[in-house]
Amino acid sequence: MTITTFCRNASILSAFGLIAFVQPAAAQTATGTMDATANVTENCIVNSTALTFGDTNVTDGAEHPGTGVLTVRCTAGTAWVASADAGAGGAGATVAQRQMTFGANKLNYILYNSDTNAAIWGDGTDGTSTIVGTGTGSDVALTLAGTIPGGQTLLPAGAYTDTVNVSVVY
Repeated sequence: MTITTFCRNASILSAFGLIAFVQPAAAQTATGTMDATANVTENCIVNSTALTFGDTNVTDGAEHPGTGVLTVRCTAGTAWVASADAGAGGAGATVAQRQMTFGANKLNYILYNSDTNAAIWGDGTDGTSTIVGTGTGSDVALTLAGTIPGGQTLLPAGAYTDTVNVSVVY
């Protein structure tokens, strides 16, 4: 069938009402909504740098200062309290006076909750204090101080170390 024949046949059929020309339907749109939900939870992350005293000459009998940094990041608006234990210095170490060890040798030191040496940082016992804050959603860096008390002149040379466990309760 050629186009001419088709047009002629379509004209004849349409004259008798046998062909209906169908217009394409207009596109329809249906709409709806989708909810999005999330429950932001209170969380904290704690990191620290070592409390360093560097090379320490105990034979001078003087106190020796050191510094370290505690970094706390908590969800914005989250209240938190940071505490520190007595450390791994062994028997005789307390939160008020910790001990670094080198073999059986013990070097006493004090850890403060700020760089002002205002309060000994611990767990709130034995005259120690905790560090209190509120989360901002960003890192909050707190400079901490330490002191090796003077008078520890009988200790041998060596690398003295301790590990203090830090807890942030929120």
